[in-house]
Amino acid sequence: MAMRRIVALALLAATTVAIAAGTTAWRRVDQPLAQRGTSTEPDFDAFHVAMVEGMRPQARAEAVLQMAINGYSGASDYAIANAQSWRGEVEPTATLEAMLETALASPRIEVRMAALEVTIARSDLAKTAQQVDALVAQRRADPGDYNAWALWSLGAIGARGVARERVLDELLLALRDSDAGRRKDAVEALAVFGGEEIIAPLLTIAARDPDSLVQERAFCALAQSATLHIAERETALPGLLAIAGARDASVQTRSWSYQAMREISGLTNVPEDPGAWQRALAAAGLRTTIAR
Repeated sequence: MAMRRIVALALLAATTVAIAAGTTAWRRVDQPLAQRGTSTEPDFDAFHVAMVEGMRPQARAEAVLQMAINGYSGASDYAIANAQSWRGEVEPTATLEAMLETALASPRIEVRMAALEVTIARSDLAKTAQQVDALVAQRRADPGDYNAWALWSLGAIGARGVARERVLDELLLALRDSDAGRRKDAVEALAVFGGEEIIAPLLTIAARDPDSLVQERAFCALAQSATLHIAERETALPGLLAIAGARDASVQTRSWSYQAMREISGLTNVPEDPGAWQRALAAAGLRTTIAR
C-alpha cells in the first residue's frame, strides 16, 4: 500500500512538472478541444507509395499533390521524381487545377516545385533544351495566342534546371515588349523561373514600368509569389526601400513597396516612412543598402 502511494505521488509530481514546463496541457471535459498545435506528423512512406502506384496517373498526380499540400514528408519529392513519367496521361481537370493553384502558393518551396513538375507533365512538355527551343519558336511565331502559355512554360522548365541561361535571356527580352499584357506575362514567367538573378529585373519593373498592373505583379513576385527562397527575397529589401524613398514614386508604388517589405521581413508595425524602415531593417539584421 505504501509503495502504491509513493508511485502515485511520484506520478503526480511528474505531471505537475510537465504541466509547469508546458509539455502537457490537461483539459477538463467541459472545455473545447485544442485549437493550436500539430495533430499528426504524416510521412509519405512505403505504404503511401504502394497506394498511389496502384492508381492511374491522373489519380496518382492528384493524390500525391494533395498529400504534399497537407505536409506529408516525401510526397513532394515523389512528385518531383516521377511527374515526367505521367506525361500524356494527366488532364487539366478542375480538381487537379485547384490543387496546382494551392500548391503553387504553398509556403514550402518543395511543394511549389512539385506543382511545377506536375504542371509540366500535364502540359505534356519535356524537360529538355529542345523543348525550350520549340517554346521560344512558338512564342515568337504567334505571340498573340501563345505568349502567356509559352513564357510560363519556359519559366517552369527553367526553374527545374533546364537551359536556365537560354530561358532567362528569353524572359528578359520579353520584359521589353511594347505590349503591357505581354510584359505582365513575362513577369509571371520570371517569377516562376526564380533564383536570385530575377531580383534586379523585377525591381526595375516594379519601379519603372508604365503599367500599374505590370508593376503590381512584380511587387507580388518579390513579396510572396514566385519560387524564391525567403533569403533570396530578403536581398530585394534594399531595392524596395529605395523605391519607397524615391521622390518620383507614386503613392501607389510606395504603398506596394512598403507592403512587400512587410511580407518579406515580417515587420508589420513600422510606419510608412523610409527612415523608419531603414532603422527597423537594420535592427532586425537585414540589409538596407544595395550591394555594389
